[in-house]
Amino acid sequence: MLTKEFWIKRSLLLLFAYLFYLWAWQTSFAADTPISPKHFDEELSQHIAVNQNGPNTIGYILIDDHATSINQATWLYVKKALDYYEKTKPIFIILELNTPGGEVYSAQKISDALKEIDIQRNIPVVAYINNWAISAGAMLAYSSRFIVVAKDGSMGAAEPVIEGAEGKMEAASEKVNSVLRADFANRARFFGRDPLIAEAMVDKDLILVIRNGKVTKLDNELQEHMEGPDKDIILSPKGKLLTLDAEQMISLGVADMMVPPTKVVSITEGEKDAGKWQASKNGALSPTFF
Repeated sequence: MLTKEFWIKRSLLLLFAYLFYLWAWQTSFAADTPISPKHFDEELSQHIAVNQNGPNTIGYILIDDHATSINQATWLYVKKALDYYEKTKPIFIILELNTPGGEVYSAQKISDALKEIDIQRNIPVVAYINNWAISAGAMLAYSSRFIVVAKDGSMGAAEPVIEGAEGKMEAASEKVNSVLRADFANRARFFGRDPLIAEAMVDKDLILVIRNGKVTKLDNELQEHMEGPDKDIILSPKGKLLTLDAEQMISLGVADMMVPPTKVVSITEGEKDAGKWQASKNGALSPTFF
């Protein structure tokens, strides 16, 4: 027969186990720990073949200029880099993004080339958002197999605009918006991401809520459930383009890993001229995962 003392001890052990679980769960999200879904390691192993005997080289493409936008020159730069990597065959390519966007046509050509080198040449692309992937930059990120984001990174706000009268930028027609909305959805869907989130980055009239843990599209604001214990969480209200911060990108499955602020050794001018340096000098290449 089980005594009262036995049940007290058992209850205390269960309580201790539960408290330990909570401590471990919180510790796993410490500020200096990369945050990533559990399956990320498995996907990396599946798509990135590391030669244990070496050498293992990593391609690197940088689109990082707030002064100018993505344009034809950017496309030619990326094309030259990808042509080179088709010959040298790195185990994967880092595409570092810090851009406010640019020309749709140039971004589409870059995006198609990124998918092609992954699918046709088996060289996956890892987009590293450090710290902007806005507008056309979001299209490039969506066209990469993996997305890694800095803790202060953001992605979205991709409504197409055209130059109107007197050089003023204006929203493009619904015809153009519809085409780009479908393009973003297709690129998101291609690598297993939620197409609705991609569409909301392009269309400010799209209403998205998180309902019972799932991203849900509404036809109008009257369909919002704003009362009760299971009320909706408004993700993208009507009239606002969707832009996600790093934590939202992780929680919604847009990004695969969030990189905490990392102190790295600067790349020297000589290394830049030679086009070769240690991978540890790039913040995205956390030893935990790469």
